[in-house]
Formats: sequence, structure tokens, C-alpha cells
Amino acid sequence: LYYYFFYLKQIHAKGVPLIVKMRFLLKKASSVPAKLTSLAKAQKESVRTWGQHCSPNCACVLRFETTLDPKNHNIILSASYDAKKVVVMTKSNDGESANLTPVLTQKSGTVGKPMLKQCQCSTIHKLAKTVTEVLPGLTLNQAKNQMEFAGNRSSPAFRYTVLSKNDLLPKQNVDDEIESIQDLNNLPEGKCFDLVEEALTACLSGYLPLPRKSI
Repeated sequence: LYYYFFYLKQIHAKGVPLIVKMRFLLKKASSVPAKLTSLAKAQKESVRTWGQHCSPNCACVLRFETTLDPKNHNIILSASYDAKKVVVMTKSNDGESANLTPVLTQKSGTVGKPMLKQCQCSTIHKLAKTVTEVLPGLTLNQAKNQMEFAGNRSSPAFRYTVLSKNDLLPKQNVDDEIESIQDLNNLPEGKCFDLVEEALTACLSGYLPLPRKSI
């Protein structure tokens, strides 16, 4: 998700020409792992960060995990993700709207746990995979800085740009950019992007951003 970090600063950066600024940052960070005298030793002394979130819209659960070198400016040595989906059923009470209820495992004498299966969402997998490819080589602060926005989270325009550049928008939404930016809150692709953003923020910063406001 090169665009996830590149367009993040492209939309919000001021002053220094952005392309030069971002290329310098990525180039500088990507050269750091090659200078490690012993990657195996660094990993042995490393610490881990993780963050996950479950989407209330599709019941997908996304988890990011990184390995940091605390003795070398918290450089991210590795990053991975795991995407699951909670098995749910529709349950409704008389006179009330239907709710999604997780299906629990059944074992005598124990409290059931939610049943999980593999997430099949291509949007989540593509965005999350690219994020884990970009993170190694950055310091934790560099990664966090590239996720800073003026508000609580990324703008609708930025979200649209990322999805568009990664060919993740439905055809009709590519044809009408203005309408598409507003419609993404109600489209699966927009909600998948939000889940990636939330899980990644939890992993790197230790908190979940507030829910995105409806347009």
C-alpha cells in the first residue's frame, strides 16, 4: 500500500515538495536493515506491537503485528497481518430489527468462543498486504507520522484516492469521483478501508480512532 503512505502526505503535506520529501523518507528508511550487523540478534532482542479490530459491518477481524528493534530507534524489522471473519447468524426479537449474532463453539462445561473462518475480502487483503510490505525499514515514529491527519482520521478524499489507485473501486464509482467520495461510507470498499486504518492505528499508536462521521 505504497499509496497508503505516499498519498497520506501528498494530500496534507505543506512547504517542501511532497514527492521529494516522501521518496527521501522511504529511501532512507529502506536502507537501514542492510546496516544491521546481525538481523537474527536484533530480532531476538526485539519487542512486538499488535493491534486488531472487528468490523461491525461485515464481522471481519483484522490484526496487524510488528517486530521492533528497541536498541535501534524502534526500527520495524517485520510486519504481518491476519484477517479472519466471525461466523454470524441473523437474530431478531419480536418487533425489533435483526442483529448479527456470533456463532459460538460448543463444549460441555465451558463458555463458547466465537467461530472464525478466513476472510475473503480482496480489499482488506490487498491493503493490509501492502501495508506490511511498506512498514519494515521505517522507525515506529516514521510510520506513525505518516498516518497523521488534520482530524481524527483520514479524509474521505484520501480514502477515495487510495482505493482508486489500487483499482479497488467499483466501475460506477470511478466514473463519478465527487459522488463516489460521498458514497464510500455506504460501500463495502469504504468500510474495508476504515477497518484497515483502525487496526493499523491500534497497532502503531495503541488506540482506535473514533468512528468516521457520516457525510
